[in-house]
Amino acid sequence: DWEGSEGWVHQSLLVGSRHVIVTDDTITLYSAADENARKIALISANVIGKVEDCPASMNWCQLRFGDFEGWAPRQGFWGLYEDEQVEG
Repeated sequence: DWEGSEGWVHQSLLVGSRHVIVTDDTITLYSAADENARKIALISANVIGKVEDCPASMNWCQLRFGDFEGWAPRQGFWGLYEDEQVEG
């Protein structure tokens, strides 16, 4: 996990979609993959979100946290490998 613990989880408890957990104090969701885009939400530490899209060619991921969906720089959260691509 994000804290370095290891363990076993039964396959029936796993889901097929990718999720992340916020590890910084907050991350900002933007309306587009650009820091000049409109800010949608500030997401607090330890909140779990779903990965909607994360192109390997970009340093941004499209994430969903409840009713909030937007783009965030590929930092400040745990759950993806450095250059991993996730298609939504």
